Amino acid sequence: MLDSEDRLLAGRYRLRARLGSGGMGTVWRAADEFLEREVAVKEVTLLDAVEESAPAFQRTLREARASARLRHPGVITVHDVVLEGGRPWIVMELVEGPSLAEVVEREGPLPQHRAVDLARQLLAALSYTHQRGVLHRDVKPANVLLDGDRAVLTDFGIAAVEGGTALTATNQLIGSPQYLAPERVSGAGAAAASDLWALGVTLHFAVTGTSPFQRDDVRAVLGAVLTHEPPPVPGALGPVIAGLLRKDPARRLTAAEAGALLPAGAAATRRITSGTATRPEPKGLSRRERRQVLGVMALVIALAAAALLWANWSRGSGSALERMAARGSITIGVRDDQPGLSLWDSVSQTFSGFDVEIAELVADGLGYDEDRITFVPVAPADRETALASGAVDMVVGDYPITEEAKRRVDFAGPYLVSAPSVLVREGYVWPDDPGVMRGREVCTVGDARPASGRVERADFVTRPSWADCVEALDTGAVDAVVSDEAVLLGYASFAANRFDLLVEPTAAVEYGIGLAHGDKPLRDEVNAILEEAIGNGGWRAVHDRTLGASGQQPSVPVVKPY
Repeated sequence: MLDSEDRLLAGRYRLRARLGSGGMGTVWRAADEFLEREVAVKEVTLLDAVEESAPAFQRTLREARASARLRHPGVITVHDVVLEGGRPWIVMELVEGPSLAEVVEREGPLPQHRAVDLARQLLAALSYTHQRGVLHRDVKPANVLLDGDRAVLTDFGIAAVEGGTALTATNQLIGSPQYLAPERVSGAGAAAASDLWALGVTLHFAVTGTSPFQRDDVRAVLGAVLTHEPPPVPGALGPVIAGLLRKDPARRLTAAEAGALLPAGAAATRRITSGTATRPEPKGLSRRERRQVLGVMALVIALAAAALLWANWSRGSGSALERMAARGSITIGVRDDQPGLSLWDSVSQTFSGFDVEIAELVADGLGYDEDRITFVPVAPADRETALASGAVDMVVGDYPITEEAKRRVDFAGPYLVSAPSVLVREGYVWPDDPGVMRGREVCTVGDARPASGRVERADFVTRPSWADCVEALDTGAVDAVVSDEAVLLGYASFAANRFDLLVEPTAAVEYGIGLAHGDKPLRDEVNAILEEAIGNGGWRAVHDRTLGASGQQPSVPVVKPY
């Protein structure tokens, strides 16, 4: 452990003060001297007895780096991972607020309304990370930071040692015993269900001030986890906590199921006040930043209540135009993980990119300025549910117009035309003969195989995300990344001096603005706004501002009445 509080890491991060210590290591307040900002640095000492070449050590580094790709207001932002002095150092966003453990110890159990809001935010955070293949493994009150109205999970992935089991090779317990799921106590690996169990114990602590498995020693604690059935917890969170604390992980509530049990009235926090009325603002956030954060935190409950909302819609709630006018605001679903198109920045607490600015352009045309727009992150798998339920009024987020999709949703647009594309390192000379590509490695995600003749004979390798593919390209691990132009253009723009984008003007893919099925009035309004923006140069200005750094000439879309 360091005694000095002035050590410089990686020539950039200067340690200033020790914030706290735990089983995993020590957290320091530090100064990022390159970007001139304060950060938190986690000194991971748990692996001090493990060789750097050992699988456990390397796995911990990989998981910490995977956490650095997470971008969500409920998840601590990891800025950097450095290796110095034989141990990893995790550079993170500095959150000034106290932990949930400190708040409950100082003030007692949380009021019901605050506990419900906490549950919603933590469910959203875990749902987001689990969808991206990242587990927490140590959810507990000490790892939940409360920064005003914001709840933040910290220490993601750092407890991934020895295959994610509860014990290291030296029988050191990983994770706090009272928060370990029964299956982990029994020796099984971590999974999304075990994170949700730990959340259930954390919520129990939040509303009662104690863990239901608190005992005098570790052996008794683990025995209670395996055999003790906690008594029902009164109040709104009782059913949620009971469902999350089911011993059998197969019967345990999922994040979506738990969200559906939250009080429906809590969804009112997602509303944006219309007209000239004012509303309370959290200290330190602008009105525009606040409405983006509100949208993120409201999405899980909105989607979880999809069945009820869909019933209301089908009974004749009319066009989204009427609903928007009634509440004086517009809610737009976007992606949160695509550079250049739509990316969430946890520092500024805003979305940015081509899709976001097109969405703002459309909203302005409909009469809603930026203070009356709520952006919420919507994953591709959730788009149809979000539209059908009324959780969002439209989706502007890399949404291809296909015959299958048109059977379930309506589209305005297209607002973007894409084509099969290949991303290569700058100066890479692509062979004229496709046969030469035999044996070359081309990265893609999952089963995606865009129709690019350039790579038809290459060897495909897969990565969990496009960001992973681009990182592999940047390090020389693969020769190219193949996808469509809409996905790769942002990466090319953000790193214009490192990559070249080769576009094949064949088999073009059109991207539209997704609307609820049958909403012709809104479709016609949005189409008229897009046509005007394309005709008066507004569309091109947005493209050049957000994606123009790649040097690619855009294919100007032609709006069609789908």
